[in-house]
Amino acid sequence: MQILPPTRIEACRKVRAGFESRAFLNVWEGAVRSGKTVFALMAFANYVISSSGTAFLLSGRTVKTIEKNTVLNDFGLLNLIPGSKYKKIGESRAVVFRTNNVTKTISVVGASDIRAYMQIRGNTYSGWFADEINMHDKSFVEEALRRTAMSVDRRHYWTLNPDAPMHWIYTEYLDRYSNMDSEGLDRLGGFKIWQYVPRDNPAMTPKMIASLEEQYPKNTYLYDRYVLGKRCVAEGLIFPLSVDNFFRDFEINPVVIKYCGIDFGTNHPTTMVFFGTFLGNKNDWRMVAEYFDEKSDKTTYDHYVGFLQMCKKLHVDPRKINVAIDPAANVLRKEFLQRGIPVVRAKNAVLPGIDFLRKGIYAGHIIFHNSMIHSKKEFGTYSWNEKLSAVGEDKPIKIGDDCIDAIRYGAFTFIEPVVKW
Repeated sequence: MQILPPTRIEACRKVRAGFESRAFLNVWEGAVRSGKTVFALMAFANYVISSSGTAFLLSGRTVKTIEKNTVLNDFGLLNLIPGSKYKKIGESRAVVFRTNNVTKTISVVGASDIRAYMQIRGNTYSGWFADEINMHDKSFVEEALRRTAMSVDRRHYWTLNPDAPMHWIYTEYLDRYSNMDSEGLDRLGGFKIWQYVPRDNPAMTPKMIASLEEQYPKNTYLYDRYVLGKRCVAEGLIFPLSVDNFFRDFEINPVVIKYCGIDFGTNHPTTMVFFGTFLGNKNDWRMVAEYFDEKSDKTTYDHYVGFLQMCKKLHVDPRKINVAIDPAANVLRKEFLQRGIPVVRAKNAVLPGIDFLRKGIYAGHIIFHNSMIHSKKEFGTYSWNEKLSAVGEDKPIKIGDDCIDAIRYGAFTFIEPVVKW
C-alpha cells in the first residue's frame, strides 16, 4: 500500500473540505500550477449537480479565458459534468445539462470590463463561480452577489493568484470576512479560504516543481506570488530576469513573419515590432525587428511608409502582415486600412498582457533578436509603480515602455489565442 507524504495528505484534506463546504463564499487562492482551479471546479460542479437551483453564473476575465480555464480543457466543466454541452443562447454562451429531468444552465460572462455588470443586471442565479476574481471589475462583483441574494442554496466559488495585499478583493471581502467573529460569519452564511502551492497538485512531479521554480527569480515578488503563493507588493523590474536570457542572435530567414504590433505616439515614440513562428512552430515565436521613431512631427502616412520600408527590409509582403494597433490610435488604423493593410484593434488588457508575455518569455516560447536594441533597453528598465502597488494597484511606470507596449499588443492579440501555455 502506498503511503502518501504529509504534504499530499494535507492537500487531500483541503480538496475534501472544498467539496463538503456549504459556505456562502469558498475561495481557492495560491500559486500557479497548484491545482486550485481544478479543485474549485470539482466542488462547483458537485454543488450545481446537487443544488435545487437551475440557473448559475460562471465568470472570468473574458469569455475566451473562461472557456480555456474552466469549460473546454481536460478538467473543465464539460468533462466534470456528464452530458453537459456548451451552447450559444442568444448573444451569450452557457454550459447546459439535464439531471433528474431538470435542465440546468451555467451562464458564461466576461467580467473585466467596467460595463460588464450590465450583462447580468436583472438576472437571478442560485450560485456563482468566478475564475481569477481579482481580475474582475469591482462593479461586476457587487452586482453578481446581488443576483444570488434570493437563492435558497446560495454559494459562491472564487479562485485567484495572490495579488497586492491592499487590493480591494482583500480589503473589502477576503480580509474582512477572515476577521469576522463567529456571529458575523453565521449571519454571512460562512466563509472558507484555502491556500495552495504547486506541491498540492498531484499532477506536479518534483521535476516539474523544480522547473517552475527556476522560471522565476528568487527573492522577487514573482517568485513569492507564483511559486510560494504569497500576497506581496509588485516592486522593481517587471521582467527581472536578465534580458540576455531572451535576446539572442538567430537566423531570421526561417521565421515565418506574419504579424506586427504597433504603439502610435504623438508625444512619445511610435514603435513597431515584427514577428512570427520559427519554421511554423507555434511554441517558438521570434520577434525579429523593430521600428522606433521619436519624431512627433511625422504624419500617419510617414509611419505607413516606415512600415512599408520595414517590410521591404524583411522581404515580406506588407498586405500579408496582420497588424495590431493601439486601440486608441484611430487615425493610424484608418491610414493603414485605407491602404489595404489588414489591421485590428490590439487587445489592451495591461496586466493579463504582461502576464502572458512573462509566461512566454520565461518558458522560452518568445525570443527576441539582438538587433532590437530599443526593446532590449526597455526590458532592462520596465518597472512597477511602487506607490500604486502599495495601495493595491499593479501598474507599470509609463516611461520608456513604447516598444514593450507594441510587443504586448502583438503578442496578446495574435499569439495568445493560438497557444496553450
